[in-house]
Amino acid sequence: MTRRNALSTLLLSLLLLPAAALARNSDPDLRHCQQSAMNNRENRFIDATRNYHINWYNLLQERRQRFFDSWGIENDRDRQNIQRDIDKDVRNRLRENDNNFRNDQKNISNDFRNDDRSCQDQYKQRLKDVPVGLICYSNNDCRPPLGYCTTETGECKQSCRPGNDFCVQVCSGKCRLR
Repeated sequence: MTRRNALSTLLLSLLLLPAAALARNSDPDLRHCQQSAMNNRENRFIDATRNYHINWYNLLQERRQRFFDSWGIENDRDRQNIQRDIDKDVRNRLRENDNNFRNDQKNISNDFRNDDRSCQDQYKQRLKDVPVGLICYSNNDCRPPLGYCTTETGECKQSCRPGNDFCVQVCSGKCRLR
């Protein structure tokens, strides 16, 4: 295998690893939690972007009005000084708006990582609550959907033929994780 193929295979596997890790767990609570966290993140990105552009627009409108008003000054030197100050002030405020937007993006991303980590921690706690290895008679004994009983997968042994009402069916297995 050439170095290029090995590198492309490695990159592809690294990209698919998170998808494969999420695909194996079928916990609806985890998916719902992550969906809520992602929805919250996207809504906050939309709001931050909207506010950023509204601030730009308002600052440029204010700049235009201040320049227009400065033309009422008859002294050329005073008018040019005022216009330089207006330009400098608006430029600084636009820079501040850019910095605030970048900080908002970082905060939103960090909050999403923390929310996702919280979802994963809740999922791991629910996994610990599954009584792995204990004797069970049905899936209900193993905290579904995370756990299942091996009786449901064909390890059930019956002491009587099916349909015999007088005979007790002996069917037990062990709890496992999905």
